Amino acid sequence: RQGKALKFKGELLSIVEKLLCFDLSPEQISHDLLRIGYSISHERIYQYIWSNKKASGTLYQHLRHARKKYRKRCNGKDLRGQIPNRKSIEERPRSVENRKEFGR
Repeated sequence: RQGKALKFKGELLSIVEKLLCFDLSPEQISHDLLRIGYSISHERIYQYIWSNKKASGTLYQHLRHARKKYRKRCNGKDLRGQIPNRKSIEERPRSVENRKEFGR
């Protein structure tokens, strides 16, 4: 059953904020609102939560999972998986070639 699509303000906004305070997920809120005749997507609820956070709001604290950190791609160099101060295989001692010593 489809609900009526409404602007996200006024009464609908206060209902969503109250449901968020009960620690419901935006998906659950969207489904509950559809049952009572309001149609709002969970994505729109997330958009509202993040805009509220930018305005120093606290609604994001009621979400179950923290938002994934965004990795900036402006540098062009990917430093993940790099071993700092690693030695090249060419720099290993010659005694390793004989394989006479244990652990080398």
